[in-house]
Amino acid sequence: MRVFLVCSLFLSFSIAQGQVTPTTTLQEAKVLGMPELMLEAQKEFARISDVRADERVKLLTTFIKKWPNTPLTIPAQEALLRARAALAETMLKQQRIEPALEEFQKAINEFPQPVNDRIFSTMLAFPLTVFNHGFRKEAIGLMKQFETNAWQQHNRLAQIAAFYLSAESGQDSERVLTRAIELEPKAAKYYYGLGTTYLIQLKLKEAKAAFQQTINLEQKHPLAFASLASLYRSEKSLEDAIALYKRQLEVTPDSEVGHGGLAISYLLANQDDLAAEELGKQFAISPRDFHLFTQLGYLSVSRSDYRKARSWAELALTIAPTYAWARIVLANSLIAQQEFFTAEEVLSDIVARGTNFPTLHFEITHALLLAENYDGAFEQTEQFLKITPEGEFEAQIGGELVKSRSLKSLLEKERRAAIALPDSLTSDEHYKLVEGFLRFQFYLSRLKGGEKHTTS
Repeated sequence: MRVFLVCSLFLSFSIAQGQVTPTTTLQEAKVLGMPELMLEAQKEFARISDVRADERVKLLTTFIKKWPNTPLTIPAQEALLRARAALAETMLKQQRIEPALEEFQKAINEFPQPVNDRIFSTMLAFPLTVFNHGFRKEAIGLMKQFETNAWQQHNRLAQIAAFYLSAESGQDSERVLTRAIELEPKAAKYYYGLGTTYLIQLKLKEAKAAFQQTINLEQKHPLAFASLASLYRSEKSLEDAIALYKRQLEVTPDSEVGHGGLAISYLLANQDDLAAEELGKQFAISPRDFHLFTQLGYLSVSRSDYRKARSWAELALTIAPTYAWARIVLANSLIAQQEFFTAEEVLSDIVARGTNFPTLHFEITHALLLAENYDGAFEQTEQFLKITPEGEFEAQIGGELVKSRSLKSLLEKERRAAIALPDSLTSDEHYKLVEGFLRFQFYLSRLKGGEKHTTS
């Protein structure tokens, strides 16, 4: 710990006769008036840095009570804040979430208010630490309490929103960024964050509007043109997408998303020579872009080039082993080669590791059904889907309950938001196969008197 040199910090007051004397404690007066006491306090403070976090908490708490209202008070309060945070992180490593949250809460509550920007940033690291140890719900709950004090300061709200985005808590991020925009309506960066927030929630129309407003406010934004282009590409509006990617490259010539996005757009437009040129530029800039490798694999499956698709997917997975969309590409290339069981294992592995979203479960259902594992296929469906008495499919998509008579239309927003590609790898015939199977099983269970698959 850095030892603060405070010997030179003397408070001098020029008090004219008859003025009211500022309130000063006896201890403060002694310390300020007696250099030897100041030196004693400094030595005591320096010794505290050499002990474990739990001991530091006890010693710093005692120190602050013993030496109140002195030049060492603020450094000691900051040291106590850090010590409690270190103690809480130790508890998190031991999977003791409740004591850890209590310790973080004490650190926040004990520190004098209002806090400056530096201390505020230090405190915002607490929820991130909780999140990084796997406690997402608790981390979001801890972060929410900072919103009240930040509600009139757009910069602080933006910091909070950045955490919500990293935690993929779209509704929370939207709420905070909307408020930041109310306070600072000309800030392009807040609109860009809002667009990203809408993508998380699969609000694609709103995302387009937010990215467009970003561009309106900042004509040289380093990312907005490409983000907007990707949404147009996901609709198969390829001319618009290509024009926007080119605009992005005018602003940022070395843009990874610019070259890669333009290459994918050219491939969708069957302009392979132009695509190869852009891919060459992209790989020179970023040779480990697993998102691009996944998209290239996806397009290879759509072109029935399954060997190349598998190679791209495996390359992506060497960089990001749990990236779900690369797994989906690999599984589809395996399905095309009749390797249904292997495809199911590739996908189920990441579900076991905690990745869950409707398209992923659909792909597993599809693989199990083709492998003639009908019970497994229907059980998998229960992980993400309900069927209404009217025969509609119902699932949580982007945080909202969505209904459709078509699985293809139900799931398309996830694909468009995640990899910005317009077409599904599953054929219409296979969608109908899965839909027919699920409806048959649903109605069969009703005829047998089962209620477990009905909606409430």
